Amino acid sequence: MLRIVLFIVTASFVPCAHAAQVRVQNPCAENTWLNVTLSTEIGRSVGSVTVEALTNLGVPFQGSEQGIHSIRNTVTGDDALEVISDREMRAYGWCYRLNGVEPDLFPDQVFVQSDADVIDWFFGFAHYKDGNWVTYCTPTQTIRPAYICSRN
Repeated sequence: MLRIVLFIVTASFVPCAHAAQVRVQNPCAENTWLNVTLSTEIGRSVGSVTVEALTNLGVPFQGSEQGIHSIRNTVTGDDALEVISDREMRAYGWCYRLNGVEPDLFPDQVFVQSDADVIDWFFGFAHYKDGNWVTYCTPTQTIRPAYICSRN
């Protein structure tokens, strides 16, 4: 009887191996650059799982668990700002969804919860017009700006 109780207590503290799917969308086309299922533990952050997937596969990226700045040499910094006029611009960067939902949190603050979890990364933009941010994380492939798409 004591062995059974000890096994149950011990087993409850051992992290269970699970899997999460990580996909990275091509910024300028419908295809994906990456689609991998990674063995992981429930409770790991989206950022941690993403960094591990990119690192293990040798995909060039800039960023950390807190956020991804560039994948496969996408634009960053001032190059990621498209000034359309003195009242309008677009700011580009990597956005993610977990199971189809875009959380309003950094990827190190959102956690894998099940084997069915899918992490989708896509290059998007926030649109600023007439003093207001009117969109956030609109996929770049919806407009395919030449200065970005000619690079990829």
